[in-house]
Amino acid sequence: MTPTELLEDVSERFVTLLYDDPQKLKKMLVRALGMYQDKAGSSMTVELQEEGGACLPAPADMTTLISVEDQVSEYVSARQIDGEIRLSLSGRERWPLRMTYLQNLRKLDLEKGEVPETAIGMIGDYLEILISIPNADLLRLIAIDSKLNAVGVPDEALLFERKKQMELEMASNRVAIGMARIRG
Repeated sequence: MTPTELLEDVSERFVTLLYDDPQKLKKMLVRALGMYQDKAGSSMTVELQEEGGACLPAPADMTTLISVEDQVSEYVSARQIDGEIRLSLSGRERWPLRMTYLQNLRKLDLEKGEVPETAIGMIGDYLEILISIPNADLLRLIAIDSKLNAVGVPDEALLFERKKQMELEMASNRVAIGMARIRG
C-alpha cells in the first residue's frame, strides 16, 4: 500500500471529514510516517548479488546499515560511507548476501513508495488520531455556532491521550536488531 492509498483509506474512516485540506493531510501523513520511524523503526532486508562487488550504492530509503550476512547467516563486515555500502570481503562468503538496514519512512515517495506491511495498521490508526484532533475542533465549532448538541464530538483531551498511547505502543514495537554469527 502506498502512503497516498493509506491516507485515502484513513480518510474514509470519517463519517464527517471537515478537515480535508490535501496539503495539510499530506503533512499529517508524513508526520505519522516519521513518528512511526522514530518510535518503532522499520527495517528492510535486501539481497546482494556477487556481481555487485564490494562497493554498492546505498538504497535511497536507507538511514542506517544494521548488518550484512551471507547465505548461512554469517557476519560480513560492511560500512556505510558517503552514500555507499562498502563490504570487506574475505572470499569465504556464501552468496547471495542479505543486507538489513533501517528505512527512512519520511522520505517515502507518497505515490509510489510502499508502507511496510507490518506498519500499515499502526500508522493508519495514528494518522486517524492526527486528523481527528483538528476535525473534532471544527465539528465542535460548527455545533456551537449552530446551537447544536456537541455530545457526539470526541473530547480533545481524550484524543490527545489516545495519541500519546499510540506513541507508547509504537515504541513498544521497536525494531529488534538481531545478532549475526561471526566466522571463527
